[in-house]
Amino acid sequence: MAGESITKTIHPELTYKEMYESIENIWSVLFATGYLTQSGQVDARKFKLRIPNLEIRDIFKTQIMEYFKESVAKDGDMLGRFCEALKNGEEKKVVVKVEQGNFFYLYLQKRTGKNLIPGNDLNFAGLFSKKDSSLYDVDEKLTAMLGLPEEMGFPNRADIRKEAERCISQKAEEMLSASWQDFLYQSGCDTKSLLPMVRRSKIRERAERYYLQNGSLADIHFIPQISLEASFSDAIYLLFLEYREQAAEKIARQWIKRNIPYISQQRILYGCVRDEFREILDTPNDRIHKIKHLIQALNETRHKAVQVILCRKKKVIQVNMSVEELCNPKGYYSIRGCSQKDRATLERMFGKTAEFRIEDIQSVSYGGIVLYENVASRNAA
Repeated sequence: MAGESITKTIHPELTYKEMYESIENIWSVLFATGYLTQSGQVDARKFKLRIPNLEIRDIFKTQIMEYFKESVAKDGDMLGRFCEALKNGEEKKVVVKVEQGNFFYLYLQKRTGKNLIPGNDLNFAGLFSKKDSSLYDVDEKLTAMLGLPEEMGFPNRADIRKEAERCISQKAEEMLSASWQDFLYQSGCDTKSLLPMVRRSKIRERAERYYLQNGSLADIHFIPQISLEASFSDAIYLLFLEYREQAAEKIARQWIKRNIPYISQQRILYGCVRDEFREILDTPNDRIHKIKHLIQALNETRHKAVQVILCRKKKVIQVNMSVEELCNPKGYYSIRGCSQKDRATLERMFGKTAEFRIEDIQSVSYGGIVLYENVASRNAA
């Protein structure tokens, strides 16, 4: 119903009891209460209906969708009547339901007969969970047969996989926090496989990144990111739908046991980054503080270019630089961003150089207004 109309038979004389007897009656209720408005009329009973505004569309996405789920599928008998309501008189297609465990597999019938084979005579059209009365993987043809708005989307396999990955990753994080030493002891892994290759420069780089992004010590820890892209089988799909918490815990536990060396290495690396981050916080004159101060000042301005006063060995020069060039988290700036005249002046005063550093910047301003100032550099000049 994204801006379009659907044609439905309306029964204005419905009683309160009749409202809940058929899924088709929902359209009469929505029309009578103003949630749908008339955009045309086919005959005495059939009307073209549309959603009147964005506010009502939001209600369709939430409340009416929940009513639909609860009303059409509270038990097997209700689902049977629901499937009968799915008959399409024009295309002569019906919905066939196949019960398996706590699920009904819904198929659109392509031809008549007693022995119908899924894939040949039947097209998969959706999955109904008896446990939570929810529909999944609903085919577009089935949605069209019901006359449901496009906004009434049902979760599909990809949606459930993403939710499963999020839930399992969170469960793994909780289990590692509570029982990592137990997992480690039971693994029997040799010490060498548990230790990462640590490069101080990489550790420093990651710590600086957290600092520049306004992170905290609490943010620096290993968070599992478990992917099910290659292993989200039908069995796992149904298991997660039916036993969400139990399935998440089981899969998380299996993942941890298979990845003990990797997890150990990551936990150690994050510990190193955390120590480096703490050292940054405890060192007031660390150059990263100047870099962060400069970037924050430039992020607050809308100007694309600013005036920069540089000072090195008591030699002072003013150049024009782009804001983008100065927002370098490394604190090293290429003179290629300067004009040819400024580059020549820099080379004459500082010697042949391809860059300058955060320590060389005395101040940054625009139109006489100082945006950033390095007090230590100014005093040295």
